[in-house]
Amino acid sequence: MLLVVNCPVDNIKLSVVVSNLAVAEQIGELLVHCRFGVEPLLTTSSSATDCIEQYQVNPHGCPVTVRASARRYRRNVHVIVVVLC
Repeated sequence: MLLVVNCPVDNIKLSVVVSNLAVAEQIGELLVHCRFGVEPLLTTSSSATDCIEQYQVNPHGCPVTVRASARRYRRNVHVIVVVLC
């Protein structure tokens, strides 16, 4: 299985050289928060090049944690509606 993805920074095509099934399965078993249950961590940085995306759990967001391998399915069947007040 050859997966081809473009780099989000410079749009160069990236590809997996060797598919390591053991590592892929371990990563798939990791528990991650639902994307509607986290928010960007507000940090002040001295320069724009030091920008690192960090997130924190939003106590008012979705409380569900899912396996990393099931994120796409969860995103498609999400039943909580996000309302900004």
